[in-house]
Amino acid sequence: MSWLLLGIAGLMELVFVICLEKANRGHKVWLLFSVMAILISIYLLGQATNYVSLGVAYAVWTGIGSVLTVGYGILFLGESRSKLKLFFVALIVVGIIGLKVFS
Repeated sequence: MSWLLLGIAGLMELVFVICLEKANRGHKVWLLFSVMAILISIYLLGQATNYVSLGVAYAVWTGIGSVLTVGYGILFLGESRSKLKLFFVALIVVGIIGLKVFS
């Protein structure tokens, strides 16, 4: 259950970034959604740390958020998808899997 909480918390980081990006384009109501998303994300991270060590939980949380945000940028914002960029994102994914398997 704690790993599911971490996954949802990481997903909420993506929601936070998407809403923040929309708020930066002048749609200020999205700022409220952005704040709500990050608060939910942090709350879920805190709940997950009841069962997963803080260091592992934080690394997984930020890793999931980072990977999803890079993917969003590539798919929807026209950011580059260089092989080197994708390689390093893959390393983050491998790190997350490794932390799950060996924790």
